[in-house]
Amino acid sequence: MKVVLQNLPKNTFKLAITLDVEEIKKSQEKVWSKIVGDAELDGFRKGKAPAELVKSKVDPHKAEKEILIDLISTYYPQAIEEQKLTPVADPKV
Repeated sequence: MKVVLQNLPKNTFKLAITLDVEEIKKSQEKVWSKIVGDAELDGFRKGKAPAELVKSKVDPHKAEKEILIDLISTYYPQAIEEQKLTPVADPKV
């Protein structure tokens, strides 16, 4: 993970967080396993449907959103700690 801090006016800042492909793939695998585990498809018990079938039925935008949420919730706090920042509001993404 690489973090670049840019100070902006009015005590605000911008963080640019660059992640390795492995970190993103790890998050994708985690999110997809959760989606597959929660999937309810006709003819299968909950969480027992084949992953490829679930992936073909799930809205790709929903999966992307979940992956982004996971990445932000994992790496944003690390970046804040690394840069020794104390935010007073939630980030705008």
